[in-house]
Amino acid sequence: MSPTRDGGKLIVHNGETAAWLDGDLTASIPGSISYDSGNVNPIAFGHSASNALWVLMNVTNPDNSLLTTHSLPNTGRIVVAGSPRDGWKLTYWDGAPIPE
Repeated sequence: MSPTRDGGKLIVHNGETAAWLDGDLTASIPGSISYDSGNVNPIAFGHSASNALWVLMNVTNPDNSLLTTHSLPNTGRIVVAGSPRDGWKLTYWDGAPIPE
């Protein structure tokens, strides 16, 4: 769930996350951007383990050994290039370039 604060009040976006689980990827959290928003460099934040697993499960060039040989620290950064339509390619793992 994605909590946000509105005037000090915590709001949990259950409706949006439930819609995603049901396959509705058009549901969005107010104020967020989507892959088809026109933004060329969107960014996402999350827990390092969930980010690492999602990336390795969805890129065209996964290196699953990164989970044990180069664990992603809590503030680590993963960079992917591509699109939902064309697929994703892992380009950087915690600052280290991924070989072609």
